This record gives sequence, structure tokens and C-alpha cells, in this order.
Amino acid sequence: MIQGPPGTGKTTVAAAIAFGFVHQCRRSSNSKVLATAFSNVGADSIAEQAIRLGLKVVRVGKASAVSQGLWDYTLDAAIENDPDAKKAMEEVSKATANLKKSSLNGKKGGSRSKLDISSERNKRDLTTTAVKASIDVRMNSFFLSNIN
Repeated sequence: MIQGPPGTGKTTVAAAIAFGFVHQCRRSSNSKVLATAFSNVGADSIAEQAIRLGLKVVRVGKASAVSQGLWDYTLDAAIENDPDAKKAMEEVSKATANLKKSSLNGKKGGSRSKLDISSERNKRDLTTTAVKASIDVRMNSFFLSNIN
């Protein structure tokens, strides 16, 4: 944890520490570094500094809370720019809607077999895995979020 008054270099120190961890972890092809900040502004500041240091950054958070200058570094943008991830997200949405519909039908006396529901869950899980895999390349080194 880094604390201090404004203007004392907290963001610079945090980004330098992240830079060190990223370079130390590059020996392992599947390692990532997670950095968090108490506020969205703090997370944005660390992300901007990390980008200036040449790190690959994925900024995670509510889209409306991420600064416009970092939109291209968000998870939403990564999914939007990857056709496979975008298609997988659409499939996840459909499978989730079907599961909700199945649940409501079951409560109203409708009948869907356990096999159908299990199949929908499996489909949702597989497409979720596909989304994660297709954006994994983008998340190669540095993952940033606020803690709120």
C-alpha cells in the first residue's frame, strides 16, 4: 500500500513497482500483474503511467467511470475489437437468457428437462471460457482495476 499527500509521486512509484513485477514475471508466459486503486481516478492515473512505461494494460471497471483516454485499454474495448470474443459474448448472453427463461418456466409449471438446462449451462460456461481465451493475449502483462 502506498499512501501520501497529493503530488508526492505515489502514482510514479506504483507504476514503477508494477513495471518491475511485469519484467520479473516475464519468464512465465502466463503470469499477470494486478494493480488496484481506491478510486477510478487513481486507477486511471496508474494505468496512464503504466502505458507511458510501455506496459500492456487492461483497465477494468464500470465503463462510465473510466476516463475517455483509456477506453481503448478497457476490457470492453478488447472484446469489442475481437470478433471471436464478441461472438462468444453474444452466445453467453443468449445462453444466460435461456437459463433465466428456463428457471421462470419451471416456477410457472412449465417443463424443461434437466438435460436442457444442463446443456444451456455448459454452453454458457464454454462461451465464457472462449471470451477469456480470446482476450488473454491483450491481458498479457498488467491488469488494473479500482477496488470500489
